[in-house]
Amino acid sequence: MSMNRKFENGFSLLEAVISLAIAGFILTAFFETTSTNLNLTNRSAAKAKSTILIQSVISQIGKQFPLATNTNYGKSSNGYSWQVDIKPHSLQDFGMDAYEIQPLYHIHVKVFLNDNVKPIDELETFRVGTN
Repeated sequence: MSMNRKFENGFSLLEAVISLAIAGFILTAFFETTSTNLNLTNRSAAKAKSTILIQSVISQIGKQFPLATNTNYGKSSNGYSWQVDIKPHSLQDFGMDAYEIQPLYHIHVKVFLNDNVKPIDELETFRVGTN
């Protein structure tokens, strides 16, 4: 036997450990990115559903809910709940006298998910009432 070592086939233990570490870092980055994307997709879907619910609730004001000072609550079948606050709004904020136009109401709609205290979406708008 000669003291000269011939080239051996295969990888050494150190090369295998380094390649596994590199593969681990790549997979970790991939799974972290995928997790973040799934989270953003779920939040986007919840925002879209809450926006549709807000539009639906606003369309019911003056029909199902009177356009008068009050607070209404409701729940949808998919875990969302909503709150509508209707209050008179001063026309002087717009530089107008009360006799110039019909009453103006400030409408604030909030949407909650799974009975959370903090709303996931909200919208404020104005609606002209009748005399």
